[in-house]
Amino acid sequence: MQFLLTKHSKEKLISLIGNLDAQQIFDVTIIEHGGKRSSAQNKRYWDLLSELGNHLGYNSEEMHKLMSYKFLSETAEIMGDKITVIPSTTSLGIKDFKNYMDRIENFASSFGVVYSNKTGLTSVKYKNIKHNFRDFQDFQDG
Repeated sequence: MQFLLTKHSKEKLISLIGNLDAQQIFDVTIIEHGGKRSSAQNKRYWDLLSELGNHLGYNSEEMHKLMSYKFLSETAEIMGDKITVIPSTTSLGIKDFKNYMDRIENFASSFGVVYSNKTGLTSVKYKNIKHNFRDFQDFQDG
């Protein structure tokens, strides 16, 4: 069961916990609610991916996958095999999404794609691309 604890629901949660069977064992996890990104953050994200993708030769959905791989991927071990896990950007709270965007914007600026808070996305003179990304691993390492 998941439960969103607010000042209005606190008593209900206390009641639910009080009614649990004391003979059973329960795992209870409390995580601070991080919120979701705003529609403005989302628009900014997709605008940046689209512009960067236009320059690098990818569409915005491909850039979404590439940036997620480059900046969010983690290595996990399952049954002795190491695998790459790429979490969904929708699972990021506001703070983590901002950090993710900062990393993408820094990466994009190396190609001359700059985001201005006043005017929105602007493309400046593009730098020559030294890399030919053949696959996601090349992209991550490049």
